[in-house]
Amino acid sequence: VAALFCYALSVVIWILALSRVPVSIAFPMLSMAYVVNAIAAWYLLGEVFNPTKLIGMGVIILGVIILRALRIICDNKRWYHFNIKTLK
Repeated sequence: VAALFCYALSVVIWILALSRVPVSIAFPMLSMAYVVNAIAAWYLLGEVFNPTKLIGMGVIILGVIILRALRIICDNKRWYHFNIKTLK
């Protein structure tokens, strides 16, 4: 029962996030959950990080940073603002 409650809560939070933030920002941030879970498992459960886990977490963090940087660049350049009707 607790698991279903947690799942329902996560769905509500995800929908609220999508209503306030573009998917191009929200979805990469969702991948940060893997990093947060790994750190929580290390802190709370004493799990050990091996080089593969550390590299994987680094790739996720670097990917989120790159996507955010590209988003800032595109916001400044307005590259992604187009109307699909003008593409005919």
